[in-house]
Amino acid sequence: MFDVPEKIDQILAQLKSASRKIESVIKRVMDFSKPGKPKFILTDVNKPVEAAIDLSSAALRKNRIHLEKQLNQDLPACYLDPGLIEEVILNLINNAVEAMSHMTTGKSIKIATYKQKNLIRVSISDSGPGISDALRDKIFDPYFTTKSSGTGIGLNLCQRVIIDHGGTLNAGGSDCGGAEFTIEIPLKKRVRAK
Repeated sequence: MFDVPEKIDQILAQLKSASRKIESVIKRVMDFSKPGKPKFILTDVNKPVEAAIDLSSAALRKNRIHLEKQLNQDLPACYLDPGLIEEVILNLINNAVEAMSHMTTGKSIKIATYKQKNLIRVSISDSGPGISDALRDKIFDPYFTTKSSGTGIGLNLCQRVIIDHGGTLNAGGSDCGGAEFTIEIPLKKRVRAK
């Protein structure tokens, strides 16, 4: 029939693998529930935006996605945590790439930075399927996901990071038919009440 010790070893290996996966999910959930405090420095928002674009360049090429950058080079510096802003931008780019994965042509992402009144704005728009009105109010909810293998914490965490910066993260439709996420960060450093 079958070798009992070999079968036991196989079952134990599967249990260990499943345990590691569960441990990884629990760690992500724990990290999500207590994100670190931002380390604000006065900097140009284009730096973390460019860093996120550089990190995603291979995925953009692989998926044949045209990237258009409209980064205003005359923006005033603002207080932000460059690492956290880079992570937010990278997550939004990756979401756009995934949203267009089923498309064969017409795939594009546009990233723009500009000043509006006392705010620095960063917009990431794509030519994907967009976000339905029914989902628009839910996408920032923790653990809500439309992906079969998603955790549903990415957009909620992005929103929390931007709120910690005294700003906002909003979703809407883009001019090219897909989704557009807009980050607004105040130019003046906000002091949070304790």
